[in-house]
Amino acid sequence: MRRPRSNNRRGGFTLLEVLISSVLAIAVLGAAALVSSTTASAYRNTVLRADLANRARRALDRVALELASSSGDFVIPANETPAWTDDIQFPQALGVTGDVIDWSPLLQFAFEYEQGEIDDGLDNDGDGLVDEGNLVMRRDVGLATETRIVLCSGVTELLQGELPGLGDENGNGLEDEAGFCLERDGDVVTIRLTLARRDPRGGMATQTVETSVRLRN
Repeated sequence: MRRPRSNNRRGGFTLLEVLISSVLAIAVLGAAALVSSTTASAYRNTVLRADLANRARRALDRVALELASSSGDFVIPANETPAWTDDIQFPQALGVTGDVIDWSPLLQFAFEYEQGEIDDGLDNDGDGLVDEGNLVMRRDVGLATETRIVLCSGVTELLQGELPGLGDENGNGLEDEAGFCLERDGDVVTIRLTLARRDPRGGMATQTVETSVRLRN
């Protein structure tokens, strides 16, 4: 009588199957980790850009508010399109005595390199930015009562999109304009500001804001 053939093969996976499964699992986990890291990086950059935009907007609102109480006849420099400046001085109207307007001492807004930075194309202060500066406001310029306030830091040397010596890369009609710059066209002054900062992981965030103000006659 013929006995049934026994099958001694055990159930389960072979070594090759285990290796293939492991490789596939590692690939899936790696892809998931990459997506998660990319998403987290994009989120950090978005949050950082929003913060930069808020800081830049507050600074420009201050410049526009102060500048609105001046007169186009007294703004220094009295330049017009297509010129621009990163240093503007002007008096403010304080009131009227008889038929004469009373003007304040000069108020100034200007770009200044941050402490430890110089204009040499290097990151001298180790913050990941090159030749960055502050937007500074001074009251009573040149007097013993002069005061200085830093409105914001992280101002880029050039406005976003510009490269040194190559023309008008960002298409706004200006060439090699600074990260803080003012452009005058008649009694209208357009103010632009670019801020930048690196996040703890080394990613760079940059944000530019713009506003305009009309000077008094």
